[in-house]
Amino acid sequence: RKGVRKVEKDEGPKELDMAHFTKQKPYFKPEGGTITVANSSTMNDGAAVVVLASEVRAKELGLPVLAELRAYGNIGVPKELMGEGAFKVLPKLMDRAGMKLADVDYFEMNEAFAAVVGAGMKEFPELNVERLNQWGSGVSLGHPLGCTGVRQVVDMVYQLRKRGKSVGVTSRCVGGGMGSG
Repeated sequence: RKGVRKVEKDEGPKELDMAHFTKQKPYFKPEGGTITVANSSTMNDGAAVVVLASEVRAKELGLPVLAELRAYGNIGVPKELMGEGAFKVLPKLMDRAGMKLADVDYFEMNEAFAAVVGAGMKEFPELNVERLNQWGSGVSLGHPLGCTGVRQVVDMVYQLRKRGKSVGVTSRCVGGGMGSG
């Protein structure tokens, strides 16, 4: 990190071929593991912003209200299963919002690893591909730490508007064994 560097090309997403994927070694579970660098999110730079305000204050500022926050929450999971936090948090969110997963029109679940979304869909059949991560997530878009949650909210709001729907949920796993939504 000496001197000034000019960024001329985004580091991700990038095109890869199957030869790249087959060369990767599992890194959590060296024998029989399936999570590799190739099916994990890349660390990327990113920036996003939302304004969180009451409806009254937004109107005073002349800002459009794009979404309403109904519930949020965090949970703990064993650190060895930290990826599961992204879907294990869903029952807590639904309970706090007084809803069922079937009531949700669209989901944004961060995929720090590709296996996260597959495991979530297996545990909760309501998470189907038509209502989940339609513009990609961590593996395909990258994972700008500190920005991912806001990126998810923005994508969710625009997916809901595009579909003429109104109820969405975002969730993510957090290093060390947490789930947040």
